Amino acid sequence: MTKERVYETSVAILFWDEKGFVRLNFKDTGITYDLALAKKHLEMALEISNGLPFKILIDTRDCNLIIDKDAQDFSANISMKIAEAVIVNNLSMRILSKFYMKQNKKTPVRIFSSEEKAVAWLKGFK
Repeated sequence: MTKERVYETSVAILFWDEKGFVRLNFKDTGITYDLALAKKHLEMALEISNGLPFKILIDTRDCNLIIDKDAQDFSANISMKIAEAVIVNNLSMRILSKFYMKQNKKTPVRIFSSEEKAVAWLKGFK
């Protein structure tokens, strides 16, 4: 794993969390999360995981993202994810995350309001 590197894009920061997963923290930028960014984030996650399947925690707290349909479709169909936990603390991100969860047929996805519960759930996957 590329544990010491931190990757940053215009909308997020990605890194290896010592608890055993890739972590993606979205920033509140007002920038639309598009297909190009989704692909870039996958490249970064795969670099962090050395090309191996990975668990991911996505932290959307305190941001209101605009995610385009192509980025949603792409992200929902990534086969390298073992499990995906999404932390939300506002209604708009909860609605968006529930829609994303329904699209995702390949990976277990769960939405949490507590980081501790999200981490515990992710740790249950090998």
